[in-house]
Amino acid sequence: MDASQASLQVVEAISILYTDPSPDRKAQANAWLTSFAATPAAWGVAANLVESAQSMEVRYFCANLLLSKARSDLPSLPPDARAELGAHLLRLVASYMTNSSVSPVVLSRVCLVVAAVALRSANQHALNASALLDVVLRAADVAEKSEGGVGAQGLGGGGGGSASDQALAVVVAVLQGVAEEAEQLDRRNTEVTLALIRTRFPDLLQILQTYTQRHCPSLATPALPAHHPPLLSAFLHLLLTWLHLDFPSVGLHPITACQLSTAFPFLWHFVLRSLASPHPPVAASSADILVALVSQSEAQAADAAPPVISAVLKALLDAWDVSQSHSAAWGQEAKRAVQKGLSTVAVAVAEEHPEALTDPGRPEGVAVGELAGESAEEVEASADAVVEFFAAVNTVPVSERSEAYRGALFLRLAETLTAKAAYPPSFTSWADNQEDADAFYRFRDQIAADGLHMAFGLLPVEYLDRVGSSLQSAGTWQAAEASLFMLRSAAQAVKKRLLNLEAYGEREQRMAAVLGGVMARVSRDAETGGFLASHPLLVDTCCLLIGSFADWLNLQPDCLLGVIGYLLKALQVPEAVHSAADAFRAVCARCASRLNAPSLLQGLMSAALSSLPATSLIPSRPRGTTPFPSSSSSLSSCSFSSSSSFPSSHSHPHSAHPTSPHSVDLEIRQALMEGQARVIASLPPATAAPLALRLTTPHIHLAAQLAQMQTNEPSGSGGGGTGHGQSSEGNSDRSSSGGGGGGEGVGEALSTQLLLLAAAVRFLEFDDALRRMPPSQQQQQQQQQEQEVRNGGAQTPQHQQQQQQQHPCIAVMEAAAPLVSDLLASPRWRAQPPVITALSHLFRHSLLCLKHPSPPILPSIAPLVTAFEEHQHPAVLEVLALVLELSAHKPVSCRCLCWRPWGSLSLPLRPPSVLH
Repeated sequence: MDASQASLQVVEAISILYTDPSPDRKAQANAWLTSFAATPAAWGVAANLVESAQSMEVRYFCANLLLSKARSDLPSLPPDARAELGAHLLRLVASYMTNSSVSPVVLSRVCLVVAAVALRSANQHALNASALLDVVLRAADVAEKSEGGVGAQGLGGGGGGSASDQALAVVVAVLQGVAEEAEQLDRRNTEVTLALIRTRFPDLLQILQTYTQRHCPSLATPALPAHHPPLLSAFLHLLLTWLHLDFPSVGLHPITACQLSTAFPFLWHFVLRSLASPHPPVAASSADILVALVSQSEAQAADAAPPVISAVLKALLDAWDVSQSHSAAWGQEAKRAVQKGLSTVAVAVAEEHPEALTDPGRPEGVAVGELAGESAEEVEASADAVVEFFAAVNTVPVSERSEAYRGALFLRLAETLTAKAAYPPSFTSWADNQEDADAFYRFRDQIAADGLHMAFGLLPVEYLDRVGSSLQSAGTWQAAEASLFMLRSAAQAVKKRLLNLEAYGEREQRMAAVLGGVMARVSRDAETGGFLASHPLLVDTCCLLIGSFADWLNLQPDCLLGVIGYLLKALQVPEAVHSAADAFRAVCARCASRLNAPSLLQGLMSAALSSLPATSLIPSRPRGTTPFPSSSSSLSSCSFSSSSSFPSSHSHPHSAHPTSPHSVDLEIRQALMEGQARVIASLPPATAAPLALRLTTPHIHLAAQLAQMQTNEPSGSGGGGTGHGQSSEGNSDRSSSGGGGGGEGVGEALSTQLLLLAAAVRFLEFDDALRRMPPSQQQQQQQQQEQEVRNGGAQTPQHQQQQQQQHPCIAVMEAAAPLVSDLLASPRWRAQPPVITALSHLFRHSLLCLKHPSPPILPSIAPLVTAFEEHQHPAVLEVLALVLELSAHKPVSCRCLCWRPWGSLSLPLRPPSVLH
């Protein structure tokens, strides 16, 4: 097949790819083109078609084909064919210099092909990297100096004029292709190419300076003209591309800011002034060029020219003023582009030269800091960069900073970030808001929090004073919530200072007074339904704040009961229920010694129990009747009074009907159980067991009722049935919907109650009597426990009472023993994965709490093995493994499951897929 016929077939195949509707024909055309591209004939055919008058799609496709082959198959091309290809490409590029109608995408791709061939060719080839740069830069110089145009001389062409801008556009495209292809080479060729590019850097800068002098001769006015040269963006982008080449990897460095300002002063000042360009591409490229220059290593610019950095700082200030004064004429897009560029340059200066900003002898440094703060107020996207700016400045020792950078600018930043972190004024829900919820909370948790933390570290007292004053003057729930967010962002640092009693001084007293005032207002509003209870999202933030300061509340008994009352009420607010439960758990854990007075703890347990429904199958207490601690109650004698509930979700009165069940998920119930268990665990052993029973008995009884509902109500009558401990094997697994839900719903509710028991048992561990015994008595106690295991778990009444005093966990497990026995004896419950998993959690937490396999617990584990044999519940294995682990150091470890020794050694397993 000759070249002309092959060209026709290539054109036809490309046409099919772009225009034919048939997928089969497209697949055939693509397969043919792929096979043809691997042949040697593809070089000549593609080169001719690129130069032909074919459609833009054909020329672009063929240019891509040449680029692919140049990157992979160039060494296989014979020398003669290689020389011919190089000459052909140079002629093609020369023709583009006089042809302004060439498609930009074709021009860019062809120039990339030229660069790919040149950079992969040794010096003996006519088209090599050095020769290409020589020819292109010479053509650019001629184009710059000629007013009428430039011929194709130097590129192997034969003359003919063209506009200088067209010639320069081709030069820029070729040099851009050289930079892009330099990153595609192997290591050896990369080193050679980068060294060559570095030597020609001054030539490129000279061309760019000549171009800017020709089109922008005056730098007297601070603002650039409304129009800009057509190639300015391309030239700046080319310079930026060359600056970003990986010179350091080969031991080289591009030009530095000092070198540029000295050797090419006009270009340097032009780049500085272009920060305020009304054309976004020019402004963005200029900012990126300055970032690259400023970020050069100090070792490469030993003089580091303070005047250079001062010039950059002054340019930032001038550009900001220009953007403010011309914003109406430019439009928002241009203004945002300028301000974003200023932020990135300011961050680069702060990261590389922070001392230049904080130097007391440089007022422009303070002015740039004020500019950064103002930018964060006006430009949404600048807040991230502004926080980075102040974080970099904060690396300078405080004693070496100017007065403004010692706190005032950071405090202003904190106010700005707090205002931006506030919910929108008309906020109702994220579904109705234009702002993205993820972006909003990401800004809060990552960007704003970092800035606020820095501000507190420098001016802690003033920071909290701002919190107190802003909360006091807040007229909307959004403003109040933002003030509380400001306080919560510094919670860890605040606690670190207030809990360090050895260094507690006047400043800490002032801080504690502000925090105490906030907590007192929370307590007051909990009782009266005041401002801090006026919106669900404000309630949520208050709960998060209380949880953050749980440690500190242990030192503030006056407001402790009030904030607990606030948390219990907040459980009625869907948006705040998770935060309220977590905060309740944290406060109970950190303030257990303040809450374990018997009368107070009993009232707390009643209030918490009333805040939760037992199950959706058994009606719960109506909302609005939950008692809450009075904020005026003392710790020694706590009184409880009814209060009105918080406003409902979304401020819709009908959404929280007082008789509707309070829907709380398992996580929240567990958090409340765990919190109360932590308080019980702080009590003496003799007092802890009865209170542990009081905490768990309602859930044990409810679980027993649910078990009876499943086994004794085949018709869903909701009536009585067999007593506790009995099962009816003939009953249906499903209750009718009229009797309170199907079998699966009852099983889910039953597993929930068992998991709540497990949550309580998990935290009933405390410093028991055994730990306080002398080592000799501890050994005697352990030997007695081992003897009881050998005797099958038999205990003397005296020792049984002693163990109950040591561990309330044993009292709870004994109270739950009949329920557990009935559940494990029932084939129906043994077949329910949620129920067996919940029982496994209960056993596992009790074993971890006791730290050894206690005789009252071991016999209950045996039926668990039966459940595993029948249904392969994976959770059972965790219990058995824990029993063996806790007994491994004892002589009786081999008889921990002595009643069923094969149960732990040779359990029959189903195929692995069943376990998954």
